[in-house]
Amino acid sequence: RFKKREGIVFKKMHGEAEDADIRSREEWLEKDIWNADESGIYFRALPDGTLTFKSDNKKGGKKSKERITALFICSMTGKKKDLFIIGKSQNPRCFKNVRHLPVHYAVNASAWMTGYLFGEWLKDWDQKLGQKRRKILQLVNNCIAHVTKDVALRNIRLEFLPKNTTSILQPCDQGIIRTAKVYFCKQMARTVLHHIDDENNKATAVEIARKISLLDAILMLANAWSDVDASTIRNCWKKGGLVIAPMEEATVVEPPRELNAHKFEEWIDIDDNAFVTQPVSDEDIVTEIRDQFEAKPENNAEADSNADEVIVPSLTQMKDAMKTLTNGLLYRGFNDFNLLHRLE
Repeated sequence: RFKKREGIVFKKMHGEAEDADIRSREEWLEKDIWNADESGIYFRALPDGTLTFKSDNKKGGKKSKERITALFICSMTGKKKDLFIIGKSQNPRCFKNVRHLPVHYAVNASAWMTGYLFGEWLKDWDQKLGQKRRKILQLVNNCIAHVTKDVALRNIRLEFLPKNTTSILQPCDQGIIRTAKVYFCKQMARTVLHHIDDENNKATAVEIARKISLLDAILMLANAWSDVDASTIRNCWKKGGLVIAPMEEATVVEPPRELNAHKFEEWIDIDDNAFVTQPVSDEDIVTEIRDQFEAKPENNAEADSNADEVIVPSLTQMKDAMKTLTNGLLYRGFNDFNLLHRLE
């Protein structure tokens, strides 16, 4: 009688409200778990004795140790975040008049990841996630640079993988970073070979590689990261055991036909053991803070000393180049006319 008098009835909960709860749970568990890991990149290195001028009898390459550090970030479902690149120079010559980079760029005297740089990057991403009302779980290894005790995060939950398990557990180490390096090396090989095949160019591969600027390397890395398929990323999460699901059909990346396959594999692995961070001393902290407030133009010039002076093409030259590109693509089956129109 009380229920009848007060209008209380029994109802089984179903419909949109219940579906929304399930959807939120799935988005948290399946779409918002991410992994980030650094890798050193020797961006001017060549394979041993492979790339060289056709008529040159000297050895073709050497292992240049000019390096940057790249942080790769991807989600369990195959989404990717823009690369975080760390270089040695704040304003290298090749960056002059460049308004936008396809990566997040920061500076460290050794081109290493530090706790300060990682914390600042996390805070920036945390703020952007807050604007979208999103929360994520971020998995990282337990290196010293990832310890962010003084960084307050509202939308990112940072969790460390168990010690001594990253090589078998961390998704980025299961083939994601290596795949990106494969695409990067293929682009670099094409660049060098293109210049070698130029009849007016008599430079050796080593000389060509020395002229690859930091900007060139960043653009090639960004393109390489873009070429990594979502299915490849999902497979690597499954390979590490963090996702229980059947493996998808893998994308096979063939080496450039001009290169020996074994040498190409060695080239990809050339910087696997490059340092990306180290234990930080009090002196390192003081130096890092000082560098943030003191410009060092002499280092900026040194970072690109081997690169040619940057020449920005005029609008007329760019329009002529677009016309040539459009005419050439039309005879090769390209049909994305909207893309061509946007570029024009």
